[in-house]
Amino acid sequence: MTGVEAPRLRLAGVVLAGAASLDLAVASGELVAIVGWDSSDLLGVVAGLVRPESGIVTIDGVPIDDRIGAADRGVVLMPQSGALAMLLTAYENVLLPLLGRPGGDVADSDPPARARRALELVGLADSADHLVEELSGGQQQRVAIARTLAARPRVLLADQVTTDLDPANRTRVLDLLRDLAADGAAVLLASDDPAVIEACDRSVSI
Repeated sequence: MTGVEAPRLRLAGVVLAGAASLDLAVASGELVAIVGWDSSDLLGVVAGLVRPESGIVTIDGVPIDDRIGAADRGVVLMPQSGALAMLLTAYENVLLPLLGRPGGDVADSDPPARARRALELVGLADSADHLVEELSGGQQQRVAIARTLAARPRVLLADQVTTDLDPANRTRVLDLLRDLAADGAAVLLASDDPAVIEACDRSVSI
């Protein structure tokens, strides 16, 4: 034993359509920017939503073959659209994914408190009971980020999540992603924003 911690996320020989083979290791605690036109597809591969032409993805050494397997290993995908239920409140959108999921990193004796706390962290405590359709695009993006924070992912895949945010909220979100990494998550952030890329530990171009 060397005492060196194995990477939380590893991609070995992963090939997307028309792209070169990619090897990538992301440790627990790292915030890594993914830059390139097919960065969203790469996040889809890690999330188990897209099958690569070849290669393998592992989380904590366990191969990921599909979305269920990825979710079971604590992979959370935060899409650019947010994928929120527009006729539910901000609070309900954050709370519902926490219910009925015992075990793992998402177990909690008080999911409602965790949902409220996540909304506080993104500055939306006062909007918790508003319908999502009543919120601005930037507020909706922050609801999606709150939902991710509440899930406590082992691997977070964030797809252009700062696009609709003003500079102050962009900084707030980047700080929250950094906090997730500090808590042990491996964070992949797809972005073409130079300021966002600069804020990450390192960047990978694909």
